[in-house]
Amino acid sequence: MYTVLIVPYRLGFLEDTEEFSNTDIFFDIMFWLDIVISFNTTYVDEKEVTIKVRKQIIKEYLKGWFTIDFLSVFPVSYILEGTLVTAGSTNINNIARLSKIPRLYRLVKLLKLVRLVKIAKNKGIHKITKMFEEKLKFNAQLEKFVVCIIGFVLLNHIISCMWVYLYKLQDFDPNCWVAKKGFIDLENLDLYIIAFYWSLMTITTVGYGDVSAGTIAER
Repeated sequence: MYTVLIVPYRLGFLEDTEEFSNTDIFFDIMFWLDIVISFNTTYVDEKEVTIKVRKQIIKEYLKGWFTIDFLSVFPVSYILEGTLVTAGSTNINNIARLSKIPRLYRLVKLLKLVRLVKIAKNKGIHKITKMFEEKLKFNAQLEKFVVCIIGFVLLNHIISCMWVYLYKLQDFDPNCWVAKKGFIDLENLDLYIIAFYWSLMTITTVGYGDVSAGTIAER
């Protein structure tokens, strides 16, 4: 939930990310521990046999979820940031060319969202629906409806944050949706509501047209 809610929001709305740096480090450490644990956790093969041999466990993990797990926690953003500082300090002419790198490398953080696939594949969704049935006493129809609504809201949240991020990536192009409609000076909350509204109208294909794409990248 932290990954789905906070990472896209930081990407789209926050310039100074120090506020969340300690929390990020904490979750990265937990994800690294998860990788270590996965190298030492038995699994059930296609014949319903529990595999306990470490070599087989390691081989299976490397062929399976290791790549996704590793990419989601690899500190590429810190490496790129260090490269930017070094390059900028050694050659002043490179500063303009490298100015977009801090914005671009933050996209790498979205790799953490790929872990949602792992949750779904490992019956994580089943555990959530089971909680609805047993703890909250939802019937099957209501449970499916609630899960669908939650997924729909989270999808809109991610798209909304990316929609705001896009105008920053374009160096505040006067034709981008924020500048064209005069939204640049709005508070983050107001801008988020507008972006969420646009995302909702677009996904549901209502599309009033009051908020629309103004550049090729946005289209």
